[in-house]
Amino acid sequence: MTKKLLLIFTLLVSLITWGQTYVSGGINQDTFWTLQNSPYIITGDTVIFGDNTLTIEPGVVVRFDNDVQLRIQGSLIAIGDSSNTIIFTSNDPNPQRGSWHEINLEFNAVLQLDYVEMEYADNALYYSYINTSSYIRNSIFQSNNNAIEAESGGQFALTIESVRFIDNDKGVSNYHDDLTLLNCEFINNRIGAELVESNVDSCLFEQNSEIGLDGHTSTIQNSTFIFNNIGLEQSFSGGIDSSIMIGNTIKDNSIGVKIRGNNPMATFTNNTVCNNTIYNIENTSSFSGHDLSDNCWCTSDTNEIEDSIFHGLDDINFGVVTFTPTATGCPDSTLSVTDVLESNNGNLFYPNPIIEELHFFDDFKKVYEIYAISGVLVEKGAAIGKINLSNLNAGLYVIKVEIVDQSKTIINKLIKN
Repeated sequence: MTKKLLLIFTLLVSLITWGQTYVSGGINQDTFWTLQNSPYIITGDTVIFGDNTLTIEPGVVVRFDNDVQLRIQGSLIAIGDSSNTIIFTSNDPNPQRGSWHEINLEFNAVLQLDYVEMEYADNALYYSYINTSSYIRNSIFQSNNNAIEAESGGQFALTIESVRFIDNDKGVSNYHDDLTLLNCEFINNRIGAELVESNVDSCLFEQNSEIGLDGHTSTIQNSTFIFNNIGLEQSFSGGIDSSIMIGNTIKDNSIGVKIRGNNPMATFTNNTVCNNTIYNIENTSSFSGHDLSDNCWCTSDTNEIEDSIFHGLDDINFGVVTFTPTATGCPDSTLSVTDVLESNNGNLFYPNPIIEELHFFDDFKKVYEIYAISGVLVEKGAAIGKINLSNLNAGLYVIKVEIVDQSKTIINKLIKN
């Protein structure tokens, strides 16, 4: 090879590999992964030892070779922003679920993730013995076997807020004592979440092929379960730490609520449970006495409610549940989930997610309604050009916009940061 050809070849290799950083082995110091040196390609098992911190800049891409893991003993801080997401993905040209192994947080590791995407892992995050407060916010976990698995032994809070779990085998598997899910979405997974002693508030469980949420001794409120095989499968046992389910909307699933457990201590009130195609309630426990009073069944007809409940009166091997149809109809402020799914998702406004102002692409007069994910109307009004939503709490919403001059209605999901 001539010197000239060698020089050209060297320049081409430099251009191809510029900005790539290969990582493998042990790291025993505070480490920064920068956008300038991205992508970071993890070619072998890698450990951040001791109390050291791995900090990742916005926009960085981290690629894992097949079956490789990253272990964090100190801290993992990956804080992106809405325009510069940090991505953890496979380095395989044809990735699939489980292509790379996991990020394993061990020995009381601290976790701070914001605007992160994780995909194609066996366990995107595996977290055990949590003794430090950690959080995950504004992120997406998609196409993983297990998106997040939190094992037992923890004493401090793990908060997961405004995070989307899409097309995973399992979204969240939690056996930790103090996990909070707030304004999260679980869509098109096999199982959305398996939870023990957790707090769930204002989350969406939609089109999960087996179960939306499977749980025990948890508080579940203001959440929506639609178009799952089983919306909510829940143990009603637990005594002093038994489950509390309040203010949820459970509609259009095959089975709305599947009851386990032989202790009558769970609280199940002020929920909307109706239009589930097989049963609104299926009691698989042998206990007679689970009380389902003070809920909305979309009807006040006792026989119609009874026909939608499977229990001991249908099969003597199971217990009988009780109910009183004191709620004679669903609130008028509930947005139909059929309307949401039939939305044409028109490109009407920007940005999404928003921080303060929602801008429309045209100047036609509009009237709008904004609903919490539970279906409750939280704001309405008229607008031309833009809407100031700075007073709206952070979370997931549904916005219904009618263009007055065109007699056209558009419904979309809206994320408020």
